[in-house]
Amino acid sequence: MTRDELHELPLLSSFFPLVFRSGARWERFHGRCGKCDAELPDGSLRGSVTHPFDPVYVVEAMGLCPSCDTLTPFSYRLHEDMSMTGPSPRDGGWSRWEAPRSAWRRLLSALLGRD
Repeated sequence: MTRDELHELPLLSSFFPLVFRSGARWERFHGRCGKCDAELPDGSLRGSVTHPFDPVYVVEAMGLCPSCDTLTPFSYRLHEDMSMTGPSPRDGGWSRWEAPRSAWRRLLSALLGRD
């Protein structure tokens, strides 16, 4: 993909927040440069978001790093339970990342004997 083609795509931020029927929300998408690991500003992330079925949104995007001028592709599934699946940085397979639970939520779960 060329830089001109990238700039023809919509800003990824224009799709957010993503809201599920349950009320769960993804407020924004954070991307990091695949070369220098810098956080990419919202204006540098472009692509599309689709909603093939209720518990998941699909993000397909490209980010242009203003620090090192590198294009980084993104292909992730954002789930209603606030987990994310996508390509594993280690082996090229798919991985799942869980949303970090707040300390209060962990304490409440422990007090109620849940986890």
